[in-house]
Amino acid sequence: MMMTDDPYGRGRSYNALAYLAAVDFLTGEVLIDRYVRPAGRVTYWNTRVTGITPGKMNAAIKHGQALGSWETARQALWEFVDRDTVLIGHALHNDLNALGIIHPRVVDTGIVTAEAVFSTQWGEMRRFPRLWGLKTLAMDMLGRHIQGSSQGHSAVEDALATRDVLVWGLDNPVLLGEWAR
Repeated sequence: MMMTDDPYGRGRSYNALAYLAAVDFLTGEVLIDRYVRPAGRVTYWNTRVTGITPGKMNAAIKHGQALGSWETARQALWEFVDRDTVLIGHALHNDLNALGIIHPRVVDTGIVTAEAVFSTQWGEMRRFPRLWGLKTLAMDMLGRHIQGSSQGHSAVEDALATRDVLVWGLDNPVLLGEWAR
């Protein structure tokens, strides 16, 4: 099982993958922690969230520290993933879309926690009236402050927090139920 976090900037009419982080679920080992060269011109870097600036991206590309494209990033992920691997993330659909991936085995902590809250109230739902952000879940469940830097988020920190939120929920179903109330 793997967790991913993929911050991205915006191109003219699309989200441009700018970074890929992946960690092993069982060990917490960082498997991928790399910039990704955007496919086109990025018009908005969303630096406050991603921490990525044009200067950082250009330096990573210049020093060979960036994967060459979103396709190269996807291939790097496939080095650790096959069709039986469970991909874990928070708002994982964004990451999978940025990588052009459709995968049959996914766990999304945003959905898992929303199901804990809303399925007890209204039965099975297709859309949730609310989803909680990873920052909130990490604080509520783990007592961990993440995404607090003025320099932007750490993709690895987010991937590890996602892992730990899921583990907490699996290890503490009663507390998850209490949190959901």
